[in-house]
Amino acid sequence: GEQGYAHLSQLLSGYLNDKQIALINKNMVREFSLHNVVNSLTILNANKTIGHIETIIAEWQNTLGFSFNNNLIISLYVHLSCMIERLVMRNEITHYKNMTEFNERHGEFIAMVNHSFQRLKILYNVALPVAEIGYIHDIFELRIEDFRW
Repeated sequence: GEQGYAHLSQLLSGYLNDKQIALINKNMVREFSLHNVVNSLTILNANKTIGHIETIIAEWQNTLGFSFNNNLIISLYVHLSCMIERLVMRNEITHYKNMTEFNERHGEFIAMVNHSFQRLKILYNVALPVAEIGYIHDIFELRIEDFRW
C-alpha cells in the first residue's frame, strides 16, 4: 500500500527523482495486478485488459481530481478485469442493493464510468449494467475515506 510507496521512495530518493520513483511504483503495481489478473481471467488477454483498465483509471483520476492509492488501483485492476470478462461472457451482475437510490444519488459517478467504458463497450459489444457500476462505487467507498461521488 502507501507504506510500500513511502519505503520505495525513501530507498530510491538518493538515486532517482520523484517522477522516476512514481513510474517505478506504477509499474510495480501494474505487474503485481497483472499477476493476479492472469490467474483470474479465462478468455481475455490479461495484458490487453490491464492496458484498457490503465487508461480508464487514468481518466478517472483526471475526472475526480486526485491520484489513487496503490490499494485502490490494485483493487480496480482485479475487479474491473473480472468484470469485463463477465460482461464478455454475458454473465454480468444485474442486482445491486438499493439500485433506485444509487441511480438517484450517484448519477455523476455512473456517467463518468459509462463514459470511460465507451471504447470497451464497442470493442467487446457489451453493455455495462448500473449494478456493475454500483460495485465499482463500493470499491471507491471502501478504499477512500469520505468518498463523495
